[in-house]
Amino acid sequence: YENLILNYTNVAHILEYIAKTCHGQLIYLSSGRVFEGSGIINEKSLKYGIDLYSVFKIQAEELINFYRLKYNTKSNIFWLFNHESIRRKDDYFSSKILRLLYDLNTKNSSEIIINSIDFYNNWGHANEYMKIILKLSIDNPNEDFIIADEIQILARELFQNIFEESGHDIKKYIKNTSKHELKKLEISTKKMQH
Repeated sequence: YENLILNYTNVAHILEYIAKTCHGQLIYLSSGRVFEGSGIINEKSLKYGIDLYSVFKIQAEELINFYRLKYNTKSNIFWLFNHESIRRKDDYFSSKILRLLYDLNTKNSSEIIINSIDFYNNWGHANEYMKIILKLSIDNPNEDFIIADEIQILARELFQNIFEESGHDIKKYIKNTSKHELKKLEISTKKMQH
């Protein structure tokens, strides 16, 4: 239910306000999870809902496009790919791993279970992305952009290196419960860079 409110209903209310008052601009942050994931991903790539989160994101994007055409509302869609943020909750992947490392270094060793550490991630930061988004939305109203740094790092390699640097073996402390095919996304940010 929370996904519906956050990712669709609130967007509908904002768009309705902009349409009625002819005032304002919606900046919508969507997710790279909406893309089908085959070939090079760009702003025109096919979308496919794999869970409720991505389904509601896609529906919000459709609603935004409808309001653009019907009511000429100003809006931008920005797709982000697993960025880091100071607003991340404690149960987010990187927070869990870094907390474990802190515990190990303060002699409070424990074990954590992670669904998978075998995935590629775009490790940009929300703070830098928001500066880019603000500039792009001012300079390009009604255009959509992928926001990423095109550098994807395998999470396992990143955290193995961090653990090794602090003298710990990651295999002793992290239980990887998922076995799935590693997929490195090809993300195009050419439009953002122009």
